[in-house]
Amino acid sequence: MLILRFCLLLAVATLLPSWRPLAAQVAAGVPAPFDFVVVANGTDLSEVSVPELRRIFRGEQSIWPTKQPVTVVLPSARADFTDLFARQALGMTRAAMQRYWLAIVFQGRANPPVPQDSAAEVLAYVQRTPGAVGLVPAVTPGIPKSLVIRVKN
Repeated sequence: MLILRFCLLLAVATLLPSWRPLAAQVAAGVPAPFDFVVVANGTDLSEVSVPELRRIFRGEQSIWPTKQPVTVVLPSARADFTDLFARQALGMTRAAMQRYWLAIVFQGRANPPVPQDSAAEVLAYVQRTPGAVGLVPAVTPGIPKSLVIRVKN
């Protein structure tokens, strides 16, 4: 089990390499507009607040109201929206996101996130996986309305 966990940590680490620092606006705590659509499968949620969303994407929620386990889908380093995702969804840099997930998985506090290389791959994974949740850029074409969870302010 420990070897499997270590291999998963290495996989996540290789998919989330060196990171850029946040813009001064975000570092100062000024909220940026939310440029993503939350997509989830089998959660029974129609809307979520930004703090609730951060708890989900920080691995702090492990079960949905439907009793389905939460599967967090994150953009990999190959995805062109990883920096924006880390900043807007988690309020941290990509480096901080990597360190955070490595720590909580290594400590056994959460299952490893599932990295995907593009918005299309995030959508496809969420569609076929009950309990999966991800964020895709709002400009992503073909987002199924049945998967969308509205973000309330």
